[in-house]
Amino acid sequence: MPHLDSELLALLALGDHPAAPDQADHLASCSRCRYEMDSLRAVAGAARDAGVLRNLPPPPERVWQRIAAETRPVSSTVETVPSKLDGVRRRRWVPQWKIAVTAVATALATLGVVVILDREPEPQVAARAALERYGDAPSGAAGSARVLREPTGERLHVHADGLPPRTGYFEVWLIDPDTGAMISVGVLGDGPDALLPLPSTVDLGSYRLVDVSAEDYDGKTGHSGDSLLRGTLTR
Repeated sequence: MPHLDSELLALLALGDHPAAPDQADHLASCSRCRYEMDSLRAVAGAARDAGVLRNLPPPPERVWQRIAAETRPVSSTVETVPSKLDGVRRRRWVPQWKIAVTAVATALATLGVVVILDREPEPQVAARAALERYGDAPSGAAGSARVLREPTGERLHVHADGLPPRTGYFEVWLIDPDTGAMISVGVLGDGPDALLPLPSTVDLGSYRLVDVSAEDYDGKTGHSGDSLLRGTLTR
């Protein structure tokens, strides 16, 4: 049978069209059509992987201008291919839809490279703790704590679930279990997560106990004695 149509190969590469038995047999025996479909499948995969770019800011106007230039309304374009056999230059028709797909995939890939280069490195986790219910906390109370080491210093990321509703607030502490000394790190906000800067001089080898307490707006700066979550940091 003749070679498969390029648009049919594109549909096969995208998975939008199942191959008929004779088409599958042709692909199995024709390296040219199989190579073209595999190339189109790679472009489709790149575009599919670029779905992570949905939440990126809009690309620069020059990107859209380039895509518009590449996809100008012509039915096809001519590519000149040199031949070493007879010294003449052969010409073959390249469908315009293929140029459009390639241009869009190239633009998405370029944006992906820019995002990767601009992305800040993930902070190092220096220590972590599982926070378990403590005292009069509800049975479903639980959480976690991580010490994040960043270029500007260390911060404590606290996640807490199942804390009871109250008119006061929840405060996060670091406690030295050997001496009972404690340091207030900050308070939880309205959500379950808080990212709190740690004093540069704190010794996490000593102040290794993370505590979440229930506090009232009473003007007192000390611990209320009403702890709800606790866990020990381990490196």
